[in-house]
Amino acid sequence: MKTKRILFYSLMGMISSVGVAWSACDASQAKSGSCAKSGTTSTCAWSLSDDCTKLTITGKGDMTDFNASSVTDNDRPWNLSMNTIQEVKIGSDITSVGKFAFTGFSALNNVDFGDNSKLQSIGKTSFAYSSLPSISIPNTVTTIDVHAFSYNGSLQSIDFGDNSQLQSIGKSAFYNNTSLQSIDFGDNSQLQSIGEYAFYHNLDLESVTIPASVQTIGEHAFFG
Repeated sequence: MKTKRILFYSLMGMISSVGVAWSACDASQAKSGSCAKSGTTSTCAWSLSDDCTKLTITGKGDMTDFNASSVTDNDRPWNLSMNTIQEVKIGSDITSVGKFAFTGFSALNNVDFGDNSKLQSIGKTSFAYSSLPSISIPNTVTTIDVHAFSYNGSLQSIDFGDNSQLQSIGKSAFYNNTSLQSIDFGDNSQLQSIGEYAFYHNLDLESVTIPASVQTIGEHAFFG
């Protein structure tokens, strides 16, 4: 377990250090393309604004998964703008956010899931190491994967909304968000499990009301 964590931190450090050099809007980079998950009927597509500050995800179905090594392999087509994108807009018919999709977005200040979102899952490390000040999770989401929102030092509030269908929060999903002050699970939550270290080391978090539906809370889920 210790070895895995060291490897994860080293990899994320590589993302941050490489990203520093990619802070300008490169006029030659692609501004649109497909982000559909292979083997599915997904029509997921992406587009980047001319000034490289807004990334829009449209279409229907699942977004593809990416790899952490995409920082150097260009697996993520918007990689060159990871430090200029301030807003991500995810269309209401997108059903999943791919793993590592928006990792390391150092200028990110807003994520818009659109009205009547059909989003069901938020992938591994998808928003980790970003600068989000707050996040509202669509109540259609059923799973949040490991490290999905970890290491967001600016994150102050999380809102899951009323009638949330969320059933599981993965290990370390909101790990080390040192400015986090508020978690609102809303009314009529269906949450069943909170993974180990899920909200670990959130130093400004003083209290949280756990939904009555929760059956399991992992080790050190709210420690620190």
